Amino acid sequence: WDPIESPTFEAQSVVISVAFSDDGTTGFAGAGNNNVGVQIIKSTDSGKTWDAVWPTNSSKPALNLFLATATKGNNQAVVSGVLNDMFTLDGKTFVPSINNFLSPAQDAQVMPNGDFALVGSFKGGKANGVSVSKTGLQWSATNMDGVNATLFPARYGAFPSEQVWYVTAGNFPSSSSNVKGQRLSKNIGIDAKLGAHPSYKVDLGVHAEKNAADPVPCSEDIANCYSAAIVKTEDGGATWSVVYKDLTNNIYPNGIHCSSELHCTAVLEGETARIVVTRDGGKTWNETMHDTDSKSSLMAVHMISEDEVWASGGHMAPLSFEGRFWHSLDGGNSWKKEAIPNLYVISFDMIPAGGYSVALTLQSGVQLLKYKPNGTLTE
Repeated sequence: WDPIESPTFEAQSVVISVAFSDDGTTGFAGAGNNNVGVQIIKSTDSGKTWDAVWPTNSSKPALNLFLATATKGNNQAVVSGVLNDMFTLDGKTFVPSINNFLSPAQDAQVMPNGDFALVGSFKGGKANGVSVSKTGLQWSATNMDGVNATLFPARYGAFPSEQVWYVTAGNFPSSSSNVKGQRLSKNIGIDAKLGAHPSYKVDLGVHAEKNAADPVPCSEDIANCYSAAIVKTEDGGATWSVVYKDLTNNIYPNGIHCSSELHCTAVLEGETARIVVTRDGGKTWNETMHDTDSKSSLMAVHMISEDEVWASGGHMAPLSFEGRFWHSLDGGNSWKKEAIPNLYVISFDMIPAGGYSVALTLQSGVQLLKYKPNGTLTE
């Protein structure tokens, strides 16, 4: 992984995720710039330069906070927002979806059948799960019936087939003395000018604040506890079952990805950082990486094949602020770490041509990284 020198990307104040076409040429991202407000930006030269494609009238700043992006081809893309979602059919003109208002989704993907999928809370909190759309114009939300939405809010998803989906779900204390750093929303400088409405402030979960009460069991205070679950459907969202649950180890889940319906990898963080792997469709989960350092973090994971897997996160401490990529060549059984100083890796988009990753800088800026498959790994 190496940084891309891109002054137009680094000029942004907020970028949480990027999405590129399979050939790695065309990319989209929801962004925020303290000078002009929220934007959707586009690159056609593999991330070197970025231009704003929305809003078209920069003199009228828009209010929103963009969380996740997905694209299929060079022209179709969706960008999820706290207030509303945006989509394009020509790669140039972005317009709002006609529903999914006030439905923040922090994960956006393209499903095997070509539909777009968002993972989060929809219908004003009445649907906790997955929302699907062919184009991004109109969304159909599926609730994870039988799952406590307060204890296990949907976070990220994996869609290995049209019918089999996995969703990570869980929460973290609103306050804790376990300090990994500031909350991500503060770290990347989200403010009212960028559209973070106080009633819908989104916190992606990087960690609790100082001088606050320690977390307690969820049975005592559901707002001040850690919870982690992985929920699965085998019928395209009609029915759901919890295949992984942890309420005792002070962890919560982030990304999940699968190479098949049976083989999946998920990452968790909290007072420890962990990677878990299933090879039997969620019946059993094996913990294959456990970092006991309370300042370590894991945000995203992607299975390139049955054998090759990447996970990303970092270490958020002022004197040891670094991004971390964990690489496996045996399907997640063992891992090697690649560390990048002065960056914190929050997401990546792995594609046939390689991959791209978004990182925060120590100075609260943003940096785009590119995956070079022949790069050198370090222990």
